[in-house]
Amino acid sequence: MSTSVSGKFHADFLRYLRRHPRTQVAAIIRCQEMRPEYDHAIGQANVQVVRTLRLIRAYAVQGRADALLALAAKPWVLAIEPDQPVHTTS
Repeated sequence: MSTSVSGKFHADFLRYLRRHPRTQVAAIIRCQEMRPEYDHAIGQANVQVVRTLRLIRAYAVQGRADALLALAAKPWVLAIEPDQPVHTTS
């Protein structure tokens, strides 16, 4: 995997994906912009779009670790990070 692809992941997350390639993972794919062909490319990689996050130009997805690693090679993918719960303060 090239340095540019590796640079799209936090080191710990990248290590996890590489060690568990067949594991189902919830992730956020951050993009340069939102385009219908990106939805299609994600689906073609056998990754399911769970939510579209237009405000931050990202997709919340569920798919195998190896598929996320492959998607990272797409030039429109800026970063892939684990999808984690968000908590608000009141």
